[in-house]
Amino acid sequence: MSYTPRINPAEWEAIAPFVRDAVAAADPPRADTAKNWLHAVSLLANWCETTACIDLTWENVFHADTIERFIQQTESTNRSTRGTYRSWLFAVAEQLVGPQKQSQIRRTVGRWEGAEAYTPAEVTSLRLAQRVQGTTYACLNYGLLLALGAGAGLTTGEMFGLCQRDITHHDGVYVITLPASRYRKPRQVPMLAIWEDLLTPGLRPTQPDAPVVLTQSERTSPNAINRFIARARKNGLAPSMWRLRATWTVTLLNAGVPLPDLLAVGGFESLSKFERFIPQLTRYAAEERDLRIRAAGAFS
Repeated sequence: MSYTPRINPAEWEAIAPFVRDAVAAADPPRADTAKNWLHAVSLLANWCETTACIDLTWENVFHADTIERFIQQTESTNRSTRGTYRSWLFAVAEQLVGPQKQSQIRRTVGRWEGAEAYTPAEVTSLRLAQRVQGTTYACLNYGLLLALGAGAGLTTGEMFGLCQRDITHHDGVYVITLPASRYRKPRQVPMLAIWEDLLTPGLRPTQPDAPVVLTQSERTSPNAINRFIARARKNGLAPSMWRLRATWTVTLLNAGVPLPDLLAVGGFESLSKFERFIPQLTRYAAEERDLRIRAAGAFS
């Protein structure tokens, strides 16, 4: 059916196949229901893609936790509108994920599982997987996705829009410049040094307009990156863009980067975004913790 989305056309192009397929599979009983579901699912999928960094799969997008958090953060301040969106989204979810599963987890929203950082062992596994891809091209782009995700905290959409000119080198630091979007201010992100080895092979300063990830011919749609990941050799662990971004965030929090700076480079809109990462942060033994607290603020 004909549907005109109420979001940025470029952002709609990135999520349109997922939205249309999901609503079609949910089998709405009437045309007006289909239009309502398309609207609600497009808002949810766009939030997942551009803000929450959640992979666009039915299990992730239509998980009760995802829906509840989207409803909490949706721009609408009208309580009735939020309730309507929630009802529509759970109606779709029950068709795609299953009514029994939804009814069990809908009663209470537990700890957010959509931001689990990779462990050091999992990072090692991902790096090993990068080396065993079938072609030089696949190895290069697999590595670039890891570097841009875990080394700079970029979302899939940001990676797709990245051109060679957007990555510059200043005083020994690679800096990625990202334009403003509906949800984020323009920002500059310094690349973590530990991921530079996977970034530099893909840099082509003499081709400023060329994309960083994938060739222009393969980028037939914004879903090209997801298709590339789906085809990649997994070596036991498939890369997830939102987990790579979470890994970057946890790395910076553990390093003691001031929260205002992390808000700026990460494109986070509030400190509440960091709450879900607290269980994953490094803890010190009691004695070392006490010494560090006592020494805090001392002048050298």
